[in-house]
Amino acid sequence: MMKQLRRTLSLVLVLILLTGSTSAALPIEPVGEERLDYLELILGVIEEYYVEDVDSDTLVEGAFKGVFDQLDEYSTYYSPEEYKRYNEDIGGAFGGIGITVTKDDESDFIKVISPIEGTPGDRAGIQPNDLIIGVNGNSIKGYTLEEAVKIMRGEPGTKLRLSIQRNGLVDPIEVDIIREIIEVNPVRMEVREDGLVNFRLKSFNEHSASDVRTALESLKDETSLKGIILDLRNNPGGRLDQVIDIADMFLEVGAPIVQVDYKAYSDNVYDSTDEPLVSLPIAVLINEGSASASEILAGALQDNGIATVIGQTSYGKGTVQSITDLSNGGGIKLTIAEYLTADGNKVNGVGITPDIEVASRNRLGESTNADFAPMIEDKDHMRGDVGLNVYGAQQRLVFLGYDVDISGTLNEETENELKAFQKESGIKITGALDSLTRTGLFTAVANPVAGDVDEQFEKAVELLLK
Repeated sequence: MMKQLRRTLSLVLVLILLTGSTSAALPIEPVGEERLDYLELILGVIEEYYVEDVDSDTLVEGAFKGVFDQLDEYSTYYSPEEYKRYNEDIGGAFGGIGITVTKDDESDFIKVISPIEGTPGDRAGIQPNDLIIGVNGNSIKGYTLEEAVKIMRGEPGTKLRLSIQRNGLVDPIEVDIIREIIEVNPVRMEVREDGLVNFRLKSFNEHSASDVRTALESLKDETSLKGIILDLRNNPGGRLDQVIDIADMFLEVGAPIVQVDYKAYSDNVYDSTDEPLVSLPIAVLINEGSASASEILAGALQDNGIATVIGQTSYGKGTVQSITDLSNGGGIKLTIAEYLTADGNKVNGVGITPDIEVASRNRLGESTNADFAPMIEDKDHMRGDVGLNVYGAQQRLVFLGYDVDISGTLNEETENELKAFQKESGIKITGALDSLTRTGLFTAVANPVAGDVDEQFEKAVELLLK
């Protein structure tokens, strides 16, 4: 066992920086022989005297993970199975529910950074800063990030129940989600009749820069454009090389994009090297779910005076991680640098402050919602059934403008209004209070309903058209 540990620690590993265009050899030297001897002694004692049999490979894996547990929340050791999933994620296609999460050390639960637009997690109304406190009725307090992610993934088409604790609500929210294969298409663009380009950038995966370039080049023949609304809300970030390439498409030659401060390498200031693809007024939308690479882009455009940033202060994830392949098929992710904006402003733990602050409209944050029954019964209800789920559904139907009495009994009136809700929500019309309908009710309450205004977006429209 210790031969395996010593061999792994003494390897010279290939370090692939998230800049994509840079790679270097990362020498990992053996730690002091005395320390390794001490570790060997501890593992030997465990193997010989521990009350149950323990696989030696499991102990070694635990030792690796324990080292990274002492570092920041973004540094981690990946087993071969975990590393395979990680590489699926950054490749742009993976299975699950479509949320980006991190470990919240204060609560010891899992915190949502942001949902990915158009995924089951997004449709279910999951929001930035939600705490995931339970999965399928079981508490996940104390789970590592990797352990939590593993149990939230599963076969497409299978159901997952999340218990969510949200700021401003007394009781947890129970949300049913159907897993899907997550295809992350990072760019969506719409040319509006008023001459504004609605440009939505969902993430920074390996396809993002090429997709953005294709989209921007398609605008060259448009002669009546008045501005671009670059929507980075709930964009959890991603690859540094991609965001640098994208910023380069908007900035003048020589404009600074981002400063990266390393411990072991020379600091880098990345500058724009090409002429901008477009020269239009830009408004950038951010919120508390905008993190990492999206903060780099917003900060670069803001600091260079290219764009006005509108919305809420962003998440504040201002560190750079490297990915290192291990010979056992696993890998390590290590925080190796902190990035600053083009003007040298700190991002980590601070975020990007908008030029114009506009709060998002979040109906679930209103006090009336704190009185809603949580709908935690894991069963479907038909006409004549009585239960807490029915009571909670009736409360939400009334809140959404449907005409029912809140009695806890699924009577004919409630069945008809459920059918109306299902029809309007694109859910199979049955009149039953099933899993999809419960999730739809959560989502409808959580998100702005028809007639509500996206005030952040409208502020950007007002700014660009004035």
